[in-house]
Amino acid sequence: MSREKSGNRLFLLKTVLEYIPLPMTNFRLIYESDYAEVLAARVAPMPKRTVFVCNPLDSALVLGSSQSTEVLSADFSGERFRIVKRRSGGGAVAVSPLAQVWIDIFIPCDDPLYESDILKSPVWVGKLYAKTLNLLAVESCVYTGRLIGEDSRLICFAGLGPGEVVADDGKAVGISQRRNKDGTWFYTMLPLDASQEYLWDLFGKKKLNIDCGAMDKNILICESNKDPDRNSGGREKTPLTAKNKLKIEKIFLELLCAV
Repeated sequence: MSREKSGNRLFLLKTVLEYIPLPMTNFRLIYESDYAEVLAARVAPMPKRTVFVCNPLDSALVLGSSQSTEVLSADFSGERFRIVKRRSGGGAVAVSPLAQVWIDIFIPCDDPLYESDILKSPVWVGKLYAKTLNLLAVESCVYTGRLIGEDSRLICFAGLGPGEVVADDGKAVGISQRRNKDGTWFYTMLPLDASQEYLWDLFGKKKLNIDCGAMDKNILICESNKDPDRNSGGREKTPLTAKNKLKIEKIFLELLCAV
């Protein structure tokens, strides 16, 4: 690795550690800054509950495990982004430095949080994200039904799966799972600054709008924050931008500490 790239990696890691000094009680907490290809390849099981806060050092188009570059539109040059693959399924996502909240969580199979039902398994993670958004005055709901969206196998944010979060008539948080005999990985992402928008053109698809009002209420969890000390009522909505990235991560991790 070049000296310049190594320095960038160290600088970003120091920045995150300085601004989010958060003691974890039930989780092993790891902040990781690396190239997207490295971050997206994590599959090894952990000995206990573990959470990774991921910060990519480069821009990349991350494809699902079953996708190939053939799914891209013909005019894609590949010059702007590297193309990498993750080890979990689902559609493509775009990642760049400071362009998303990217948090991966591992739950061992002997942990009380472990759930064998693939539909129920990620719901608790979605609830934490929804509460995080509610504390930022962003109203959101957790979807608990089966996968919907005909283009979801192409673009992650073109569909909606169990545990994923809806806000502002669109998918706000994506969650993919990788499961084996040792436990479950939850790979989660909350895009900032509309960082996934260009994917619609890249794949030649139309943006998916989600109408929660038309959905079956039995598959949505829409709860406002009930903590009177941190209630979002009457407060100004916090934009989901790079400027607020550390704030969003900090709130999510504080909630995770209490699980």
